[in-house]
Amino acid sequence: MAAKTIISRPIYGTLSPQPGKHHLFVADAEGALAIKDMAARAPAGFFDGAEIVFIAGPDGKYVAALEALKPAQLHIAPSFASLLPRLKQTLTNAHMGLRLYLAGTEGLIGQAMQVALEAGIDHTSMQTE
Repeated sequence: MAAKTIISRPIYGTLSPQPGKHHLFVADAEGALAIKDMAARAPAGFFDGAEIVFIAGPDGKYVAALEALKPAQLHIAPSFASLLPRLKQTLTNAHMGLRLYLAGTEGLIGQAMQVALEAGIDHTSMQTE
């Protein structure tokens, strides 16, 4: 018998490069791998105007992989609470054309999505994995 899934549990898709003027990635844990996988499908120069905010674990795992993408900005944070002011400011000052990519743990995705919605970011401008 197949295992039943929790009905209220969100189902996330796969990140894919979207047209837009600015790309903001917020990730933790294995979410870095989702960004790296998406980068393999992204057009040349996609990360030239991208900002990645990553909550690195104590071992700094995946930081080098994200640095290799050469985003316009890479911010490493120790926790969601520490990146919250930066995220709120970035989303509040965002212009039309922002694409928001959320990847990693369910907790991070839920919290970041809530902050984005409160800042007026349309849910259709967000992707999750």
